Amino acid sequence: MGIVNRFTRWTVSAAFVGLLFFSLMNVVNRFIVFRFNTAWTEELARYFSVYVIFLGAALATRNKAHPYIGIMLSAMRKSSFWSKLTPWVEAGIVILEIIVLIFVLIKGVEIAYLVYGQTAPASQISMTWPYLAIPIGTVMMLFYYKDYFIRGKKQ
Repeated sequence: MGIVNRFTRWTVSAAFVGLLFFSLMNVVNRFIVFRFNTAWTEELARYFSVYVIFLGAALATRNKAHPYIGIMLSAMRKSSFWSKLTPWVEAGIVILEIIVLIFVLIKGVEIAYLVYGQTAPASQISMTWPYLAIPIGTVMMLFYYKDYFIRGKKQ
């Protein structure tokens, strides 16, 4: 397991722990102890969930864990006619995903730059930090797709 893969796994795990911690803290504050809502815990939980989603999607890309594509390709492999086209369909899917990821990366960088001076209402952190999950996650997905072409479709 490479350094990038380990870093991504640890980051997703840490973000998930942060998501759980701040969500639990919000529930305790709202319903059990204080009977009021602390907006900053809800805000931070939301930001951690964005990182879990985008970096988790990168890990899913690395493991070829997209369920619908896997189901379609395995069904194609079982057919005598479609089995010959499966490698081409798989390569076409990867190329389309890369095109979409490049578009998402460009727009993610643009929006992270646009919100540079803006701060979150409750936690007062720069809004660039939550929005950086978009380009970071897409770069990770593109990084894992390079293995598809370099190593001959085997990850």
